[in-house]
Amino acid sequence: MNSKLPHVDIPEQLWKEMMCNVRDGIFRKLKAARSTLGIDKDVSAGVYVYAVEEFGKLLLLNKAIKVSGMRRVIYHNEFVNHNKKFKTAFDYFQANGYDNCLVISQGWFVVSDVAWDVIERRLLAETQARLSIFYSDFAYDDKQQITIERPPAVDTNILQKAIDELERASSSLTIP
Repeated sequence: MNSKLPHVDIPEQLWKEMMCNVRDGIFRKLKAARSTLGIDKDVSAGVYVYAVEEFGKLLLLNKAIKVSGMRRVIYHNEFVNHNKKFKTAFDYFQANGYDNCLVISQGWFVVSDVAWDVIERRLLAETQARLSIFYSDFAYDDKQQITIERPPAVDTNILQKAIDELERASSSLTIP
């Protein structure tokens, strides 16, 4: 599908089916993240990050408005926009007390101690860097020297709490 489309209008039933499909995908990703945690915590964290992105997609789908008996999905700026999906998920976690879903590295920050816009910018950058487990690339180090990009550190116990909490958050969302 053309990712530049501003929106797509879909029948109500297709909208509901897509929301169920996305939620089921979140649960599959969380199961995969949980089962790979003892094998490779970086891969587990990467799969978890994809589940967070899909959670943001589910939230965006849920707010699709009715237009002439159809559901209008904002496509380019939301449905296929990674940053928008992550930001939507992060905002939901922060507003609804799902702080464990926000951090999977130890010592990064205490949510209540930092301004939310500062946290959110850092979360987006770290979240995207965490996906580097699935590809190889170069990056600049602190001295502006080119090096191999490495995903941020992962704390197994914190990641386990994040997986469990995202599962609870996903279960609590009702699909009309």
